[in-house]
Amino acid sequence: MSQAVDNLSAETGSLFVIAAGNTGREGIGAPGAADAALTVGAVDKSDKLAYFSSRGPRFGSTGLKPDLTAPGVGINAARSQFANKGSGSYFSMNGTS
Repeated sequence: MSQAVDNLSAETGSLFVIAAGNTGREGIGAPGAADAALTVGAVDKSDKLAYFSSRGPRFGSTGLKPDLTAPGVGINAARSQFANKGSGSYFSMNGTS
């Protein structure tokens, strides 16, 4: 998948923004490991990298990822009428997506 992201980026000039993943220190896997991907990790309210946010090095190289971080801990979001989580109109979640 990483190679596909690199190929599509080269062919189309598109920038793919991809979540780092939620596996912590296990490293960045596909497709976020792509050279051309802008990979996003999660931070908490103290601007510290979230314990679950995947971080480099990338699998198979020493390249470091994520490229940038954004708030990803305790984020309140509108609940879909089809969601099984939460009982009100909103619920809180963690993640890099």
